[in-house]
Amino acid sequence: MTIRRRARGAHAPKGGLALAVGLTLAVTSAAAWTATTAHAATPDTIWGTGAPSLATVDSDTGSVELGTRFTAVTGGQATGIRFYKTPENSGTHTGSLWTSTGTLLGRVTFTNESSSGWQTAVLASPITLAGGTSYVVSYHAPAGRYLSTADFTGSSTSANLKVPTSNAGVYAYGTRSVFPKSTWHSSQYWVDLTFSSATALPSASATPIATRTSSSATPSSTPTVTTTPTPTASSPAPSTATSTATTATATAVGSTASPTNLTTKTSTKSPVLCTTSQVWSNLVACGWAGAANTGYPDGQVFSKTVTGGLTISTDGTVIDGYKISGGVTVNAKNVTIRNSWITNSAGGANGTGVVKILNGASATIDHNLLDGLNATHACVWHEGASMVVTANECTGVNDGIFSWASTVGVDGTGDNFTIADNWLHNFTTQAANGHIDGYQTEGAKNGVIRHNTFDVSQDQNSAIAIWNSRKNASNIAVTGNLIQGGGFSIYAEDYSPSEASPAGGYTVTNITFTDNRFSNSRYACVGSYGVWFTRGAPSDGWHRSGNVLLETGQNLDNNNPIVNGWECR
Repeated sequence: MTIRRRARGAHAPKGGLALAVGLTLAVTSAAAWTATTAHAATPDTIWGTGAPSLATVDSDTGSVELGTRFTAVTGGQATGIRFYKTPENSGTHTGSLWTSTGTLLGRVTFTNESSSGWQTAVLASPITLAGGTSYVVSYHAPAGRYLSTADFTGSSTSANLKVPTSNAGVYAYGTRSVFPKSTWHSSQYWVDLTFSSATALPSASATPIATRTSSSATPSSTPTVTTTPTPTASSPAPSTATSTATTATATAVGSTASPTNLTTKTSTKSPVLCTTSQVWSNLVACGWAGAANTGYPDGQVFSKTVTGGLTISTDGTVIDGYKISGGVTVNAKNVTIRNSWITNSAGGANGTGVVKILNGASATIDHNLLDGLNATHACVWHEGASMVVTANECTGVNDGIFSWASTVGVDGTGDNFTIADNWLHNFTTQAANGHIDGYQTEGAKNGVIRHNTFDVSQDQNSAIAIWNSRKNASNIAVTGNLIQGGGFSIYAEDYSPSEASPAGGYTVTNITFTDNRFSNSRYACVGSYGVWFTRGAPSDGWHRSGNVLLETGQNLDNNNPIVNGWECR
């Protein structure tokens, strides 16, 4: 296995790099939309019956829960759940109604959907909502491609249903419906309910349905579990067993696992100075991925301990709340690994992972602590068919997440990925060849890298490196991340067959960088030499928009940071 790295050395003067303005993720800036009561439906709705304005279809293909925060100004009953659909938004959709803290009040499956427009599913029984109380209404989009409006500042159609002026839209990644709590650029996802106000309804609110608390919400000391868990492998989980095995068919965690290995992660919030270097001491308070919102939930009960590693070979397996040493190998489709603590010490070998997804396999890896113990190549080594990696803490590895094309020139391995809301930090030079990247590929396609925190303390190699030594790299959107460190923080370079003469080999195309925040907390140039690698570029030029230096607001779309009158290079 040959993994190319950059050697540090002299840097040539920066040449003019073409800037392309086309974006894969179309984002409407400063979008404002005020609904009119002329569109209002009977019963009341938040958004009325008209088509949303200034909305675009997101290219994200991850399985995600999308919601709207709202307040019932007067008491009444929720009778149905709605969302606005476009033809790209495929799969079976479910709608949910939650309290503001994540207790599930009701759920319904959408049937007989049209190809586009407002879809409504009627609740089996109306749910009583209390006046002056806040709720969240949401739906699950299993294939992504949802409608969204960034920087939304609109208002409701109804006097009885009000939404916040900003950050009314919320989301949470996962293969099944979970309580959505995260926000991104005040985006609105066009989720709604049908509501009938009344002055004589019973004051008692609906009976909550027991559900596992979303890992993106503040967890309790004892997790709550759903009474109808997602089907997984057939065997129930052992309660407190410890196993030693290098290969096993993993089983699902049952909802009655006894509380063992109780753990607590604590977090404190310092004064919030989110546009200064103090952001790194206040990541979560400033809205970034950090200690308190990534990894296994605070108070997690580890129901099973596994030593010697675990190989998953059954499609649809769910691993929930495990403590595993020796790493996890995924050799099955539609595997879910969540709320777990996984370590691996792999002797520093290339191609090793705390979690390794094999050819043809697929996995969702959500809210885990992934620790390579300074002896493993990557937190997630992806040479499978697809993956979703969300809200994990990644530490003690050489490369955070690696997409690997197992066969040169052939698509299908290392492609189709979503990497979102992860905290990647404390990298090591003691594994692989010692050159660090937060994310790396030597050829991959169809990816989203969104709202992660990349903290590379070393002055090499990068936070994100997109190369093409093994096949074409294409259709990767890098958006809304917080980034610092490395030699150059970003590589997106066509060097096939060589850096000096890249024409005629594999290509690097449609790689977009939008709305990323770069910090000079570690290095004045963000990376030791700068943000953008200066001796190469994508085959079709740079596609950059809205990228700024966090501490100064300096726009970085056309250049590296300017320090003391000189451009970093």
